[in-house]
Amino acid sequence: MDHTDDRAALAADVLDAPPVFDTPVGASTNTIGPEGASLDLLGLSIFATAPGPVRIDMKDAVPALVIMPDARLATDITTFRIDGQSFRPGAIETSRFDLHAPSPTFELDATNYGWECLIEIDEARLPLLAHETTDGEVRFRAPVEHGSDEALAQLASLTIDHLRGGGSDRLYVEGLAIAMTARAFDLTREPGRPVPTRGTDARIARALDYAEAHLDESLSVAQLASAAGMSPSWFAQSFRDVMGKPVHGYVRERRLERARILLGRRGLPIQHIAYACGFSDQAHLTRAFKARFGVTPAKAREEMS
Repeated sequence: MDHTDDRAALAADVLDAPPVFDTPVGASTNTIGPEGASLDLLGLSIFATAPGPVRIDMKDAVPALVIMPDARLATDITTFRIDGQSFRPGAIETSRFDLHAPSPTFELDATNYGWECLIEIDEARLPLLAHETTDGEVRFRAPVEHGSDEALAQLASLTIDHLRGGGSDRLYVEGLAIAMTARAFDLTREPGRPVPTRGTDARIARALDYAEAHLDESLSVAQLASAAGMSPSWFAQSFRDVMGKPVHGYVRERRLERARILLGRRGLPIQHIAYACGFSDQAHLTRAFKARFGVTPAKAREEMS
């Protein structure tokens, strides 16, 4: 499909934009990175990268997954070189993903015409993401692997929207990062050993107990998976099958139910209730509470009188 008109409409604004990335020659990968979320326990860092010029010339590049979800747009590439080997000059149609292996040198000169989702990967922790299906072994097969997948594009779009909107739901972002990373590896490798999600009720129950005892903390999927004795990928899939909703959805519901109970304690400030229920601040609680119950916490407290 020809999307030339879509790119032409954006060309002036994009080309005049400041660089998304612009590293000094030979920079370390740690010197770059837009705003995003660092998911330390998973070994993943996830970013929403804006349209604009990209100029990268760095050493010791970490593995990464790049997803270009907007099928209307393309990335114009002038230089794409990994450890001295050139790849794919010209315009690259989306929706598409690239899975990059760690490399001694990485050079890229390009222009992005759409938002992209970038996941940087800690190679040492990658085998733990889905160790049941991979037997703890994950190897990169080539400097860069490509693919096109609508499910990945949809997950990337959700991630970009959440990060661009200033979203602070850590569990939601973690769930998306796990799903995207695991799916990219599934799509570029032979199918791993199948692991059923049935029969995991007792493991999920342990995670539920842990979540209930730590609702006031910044919970992570990795923590809950550890409590269940499962890898994050297997845990996330099993949780949805057993509970009928994703991890972030369940935890948010429990936090909101606890908040509604605590609102009955009239001497307890709403700001304190927000922190006690694991929300980042009162505004975060208010947005989530109104979306779930149709009224703000303050209004709900008035109606309890």
